[in-house]
Amino acid sequence: MTEWVNEDIQGVSAITKLIPFEKQNMERVKARLRKDWHVEEFNLGFGAKYLELERGWGYSKGYVHALTYNDRVAQYEAGIESYSEHWTQIKARIVSEWKRSKGPGASEEEHGLVFRQTLATVLRAARVEEELSISN
Repeated sequence: MTEWVNEDIQGVSAITKLIPFEKQNMERVKARLRKDWHVEEFNLGFGAKYLELERGWGYSKGYVHALTYNDRVAQYEAGIESYSEHWTQIKARIVSEWKRSKGPGASEEEHGLVFRQTLATVLRAARVEEELSISN
């Protein structure tokens, strides 16, 4: 059990290093993580894409899910989730590591820890462009 918990704890810092996600170079992040992580991007049309970055560790999975518009992050969620029976035993250590790694204020949820961020300026720009294209 100790080996898997240690993997979980190392995974926390891998996630917190990706935050603030909007300041990351998306192409570099995807290229760097592609070897060991699940990296998938879905084209939603009109300049919008949905990006999934995920990696499993011992008893948990770390992830970043982002909505981008014209290659700028508009909204994202980053966190650690676990559906293991051991989650209640390791949760305190995960939360402690998140704080030690200088992770931003995150919500403690039933099966994990999550940080959500919306960049309103990017979303407003997307709406304006959409309205302009509809009116033309």
